Amino acid sequence: MVTITGFVPPPRDYAVFVIVRGMAGGIPLVIEKGNFAKKMWKLPGGRPAPEDNMDKNITAMREVSDEIGIIVKYPEKEILSIPKPRHNFIVLEAEYYSGELKAKAEIERVEQFNFSQIMRMIKHGEILPDHAKSLLRYIDKETPLNAEENQFLVHKL
Repeated sequence: MVTITGFVPPPRDYAVFVIVRGMAGGIPLVIEKGNFAKKMWKLPGGRPAPEDNMDKNITAMREVSDEIGIIVKYPEKEILSIPKPRHNFIVLEAEYYSGELKAKAEIERVEQFNFSQIMRMIKHGEILPDHAKSLLRYIDKETPLNAEENQFLVHKL
């Protein structure tokens, strides 16, 4: 039997999304361009580019800028990580730094929403499920939900 030493498995592919905090007006969400059966809101973000060097934080900062035209500070916290069959789904929290919201090339719409608007959208199934889970976790950390709301939303997702 041959033993290979020094083998380092390649980094697992990921998709990273960002909850941008610190903006007057709320958390920005986007709807992507494309022929989707149902247009749903999601957090800005995406997959790594070669220049990101497989650094999820750099990918997050680049994707936010590329999609909605703002600059965020280096992400501080991971809100959620879900292993998927082909990649890891990661949501980071980052603070707004500068710029004005603008839907860029691949984005159809970008808008800001406060916590109560986001909660209503989750209840009505208007936000992609994994993004909704991340937003719920973030909102619960910032303003704990009452037990009834939490049970309803966790069961729904």
